[in-house]
Amino acid sequence: MDDWADIQTGDLGIIVAGFQICQHCGIVDRDRERTRIGYPCPVCGLPSPVGQTYFSDTVLELIDLTHEIHTLTAEPPAESRLRDSHRAAAIIFFCTLGEVLLTHFLREIMCAMGKSAEVIQQALRDTMYARDRCNSLFPELVDASWRDALQAISADAEFDFVETFEFYLERTKQRNLVVHEGHVWSAGPETVHACLDHVWPLVSMFVALHNKYVVRELKRRGSKH
Repeated sequence: MDDWADIQTGDLGIIVAGFQICQHCGIVDRDRERTRIGYPCPVCGLPSPVGQTYFSDTVLELIDLTHEIHTLTAEPPAESRLRDSHRAAAIIFFCTLGEVLLTHFLREIMCAMGKSAEVIQQALRDTMYARDRCNSLFPELVDASWRDALQAISADAEFDFVETFEFYLERTKQRNLVVHEGHVWSAGPETVHACLDHVWPLVSMFVALHNKYVVRELKRRGSKH
C-alpha cells in the first residue's frame, strides 16, 4: 500500500492506528497479520498472543484534530471558515503530538532498560522541554547524540528525519508565540498544510527510533536472563 497516497486522501489516522507491536521482541510495524492469534512474528518467529496497537488514542486524536483543521484549507476562499485561531490550533496540536511521541519513546526505552517508574518520572521531570530531553536525556540513555541517531535512522528511510525534527522545533517556536504572547496570526495557511505533511514523517521517525533503540535494549535484557 502506498502510505503517502492514502495520507493525501485523508486516511492518516487509520494508517497510524495500524501500527502493531510484537509482544515478544518489541518490533513495531504495520503488519496487519499481527492481530491474528498465533501469527508468527516475521522478526522473532514467536506466535502473537493477540494484536496490540502501538500508538495511544491520544496520538490518534491529535492527528485527527490536525486533519480536521487541514480540511478547512480545501474550502474555496469565499466560503473558507479557516481563521487565525484555526492555524494557531493546528500548530499547537502538531507540537503536542511531537511531545507526546517523544515522551512515550523515552518512557519505553527506560522501561526496556529496567528502570523503575520513580526513576523514569524523575528523569522526565528533570528535563521538561523537548530540546533538553533530546540533547541531554537521550544521549545519557543510548550513548549517542540525538542528531546522530536521526541521521542513522534516516539512512534507510523515505524521509530525512533531521529535517523532520528541525521543522518540529520551528513549529514549537511558533507555538510558544501563540501560548505565551497570544500571536495567533503568527502562521499562514501554508503552515497548516506543512504540519499535516509532517505528521507521517514525525510518526515514522519515532517508530524507527523505537525499532533501533528500544528493541536493542529489550534484546540486551533478554540476553542476560
